[in-house]
Amino acid sequence: MSSSKFILILSGLLVSLAAHSQVPPDFTPVYELDSIVVSSTKRTNGIKGDVAKGLSIKMSSLATFPKTLGVADPLKFAQSLPGVTTNSEWENGLKIQGCEASQSAIKLCDVPVFNQGRILGLFSVFNPGHFKEIRFSTSTSSRRIGGELGLDTSDTLSRVLNGEANLGPISAYFTLAFPTGRKSSLTISGRRSFIDVFYKGLLKMDGAEMNYKFYDVNASYLYVPDKYNTIDANAYFGMDDGYVNADKFSGNIGAVWSSVVANVRWRHHKDDLDVSTQAYLSTYFMSGNLVLGANAGRAEDYIADAAVHSVAKWRGWEFAAEADYYDIQPQNIFDLSSTSPGAGLVPKQQSVLATLRSSRRLFDGDFALKPSLAVSLYSDISDKNLFPRIDPEISAEYNFYEGGRLSLDMGFKHQYLFMTGMTSSGFPVEFWLGCGKYSKPQASLFGTLSYSVNLPGDAFSINLQTYGKRMWNMVEYSGYLSELLGGSYNLQNMLLNGDGYNYGVTAQVQKNSGKLTGWISYSWTRALRRFDNPDFPYIYPSAHEREHEFKAVASYRTGRWEFGGNFIFTSGLPYTPVSSVYFLNQNILVKYGERNSKRLSPYIRLDLSASFNIRCSGRFRDGINISVQNVTARDNQMTAVLKVKDGKYSYAPATLSIPVMPSINYYCRF
Repeated sequence: MSSSKFILILSGLLVSLAAHSQVPPDFTPVYELDSIVVSSTKRTNGIKGDVAKGLSIKMSSLATFPKTLGVADPLKFAQSLPGVTTNSEWENGLKIQGCEASQSAIKLCDVPVFNQGRILGLFSVFNPGHFKEIRFSTSTSSRRIGGELGLDTSDTLSRVLNGEANLGPISAYFTLAFPTGRKSSLTISGRRSFIDVFYKGLLKMDGAEMNYKFYDVNASYLYVPDKYNTIDANAYFGMDDGYVNADKFSGNIGAVWSSVVANVRWRHHKDDLDVSTQAYLSTYFMSGNLVLGANAGRAEDYIADAAVHSVAKWRGWEFAAEADYYDIQPQNIFDLSSTSPGAGLVPKQQSVLATLRSSRRLFDGDFALKPSLAVSLYSDISDKNLFPRIDPEISAEYNFYEGGRLSLDMGFKHQYLFMTGMTSSGFPVEFWLGCGKYSKPQASLFGTLSYSVNLPGDAFSINLQTYGKRMWNMVEYSGYLSELLGGSYNLQNMLLNGDGYNYGVTAQVQKNSGKLTGWISYSWTRALRRFDNPDFPYIYPSAHEREHEFKAVASYRTGRWEFGGNFIFTSGLPYTPVSSVYFLNQNILVKYGERNSKRLSPYIRLDLSASFNIRCSGRFRDGINISVQNVTARDNQMTAVLKVKDGKYSYAPATLSIPVMPSINYYCRF
């Protein structure tokens, strides 16, 4: 039989079988819809993500949040989140889940910044007009055991001249962005404070005269050769100058400190591959004058970090390689009241840190798993110490969809740089150290369990989190101002080495949409320390521990008006009381009691702001903002201060002489 006849017969049989096996037609009625309407609630707060897995927010959206002295500050925004310790007007830095400020990374364009704040707690190192995006997380891929706050510039070219400006009695800033070619643009910013101009002589701390000023500049150059690549270069310089003049027994402090940050970064994105490589330099320097009784001295310290970092992401994989060189001068005290100033008391530290890191995201369905591993080698060149370490981590997540998301993060991490010093001084006399001579690398065994859910319509969300950290090789400072002067300074003797225990619970209810947005939150935090020193036999609270914190943040928009409010109620900070004071040849000798056995009164503050947009025409917008910090004029205690008068002494909490700080600012964007 020919092949053509065989195919013809087979086709006929298939047609016949199909006809006999055909299912009877179904006459179920068919309905025709005129239209389908799909609706959802639009988030108006501009926040993406949650505290558990990380937040991102555009700086343009941050403008609707409550302003502090006319400015929506990124660091203030982060401190209003649950699990982040509130700072008073006398504190700096970002303390996440009970960690020290130095244990969390603050980054500008992926570069770590070693100076995390400015005195009076009113400003951060960030110029809000220069940056376009904020990222916050309670964990970090950096070699830190805390969390991370990062700001970044725009990756989109400026095609026309645009910018913004803000002018008020406390500070002023400007930002200009403009094209420099068909494929490039430049953004420059500047900021200056006016506290030394308008508040000079008025601002006092418990009677002691204060003065302060700062300025900073930013520049960012962006080059986009094609749709797959971007190259940017960023630079930052900031300088601060301040002093507190009290009586000769309470002590006078004056300091100048500055930071320099610069980087060049290449980013590539094509199909499933993302690559980011950068080289950067980050430095911080401080010089301060100290006077107590008949003694006078100068404190100096600095840190410099030169690094090359690269990270690649491809189909769920992530690979990173990092190399850092550190040049560190720990705090040196030069005795200005003796013939031997004591230069070089503390030698410099030079070290290298190399890290390889890899992670893989598994199971992209309801359940996801992400194991990661980092291998680091820290070499202390100065003292010839070598510290190889391995950091394993794992993140698991289960998505219930409308029922929310449950996540668990566990791991073991190390940190090779740490900061210590007199945390209660109000000035940046804290300084950086590298592990080696003074301590082994800090280590943390941690676990975080989080649950978040968006309620129907996405108008509200709930975030719950509990965490625990067991930490080793913690370092705290036991010295006081009276011990720094008089020729008795010995850094090794003033450091306490030991262990730490951080644990706590946070809860947040957030409103995401509508004219009124914001959140309320409660945090319970313990940050405990135990030292390897017979003089400190107990477990003590950390100097920054606030056990209970209640926060409420609200923003309301209607027409041309924008209103904001921020309310804080927290436990007071611990401090070490004075047990006795002795006088010897016009010098003062102080004996302190049990470490951190007393607490300041609860810290309560209400900040309010109102903005009126005068003109909103095309790209141009301007208006007036009126803001008041501490509306209730509560005398919040910031620290404890020693006072001596007529042969008698007192060691009592101190407050600002101007508890209420109002400001009126003019702003414009174009």
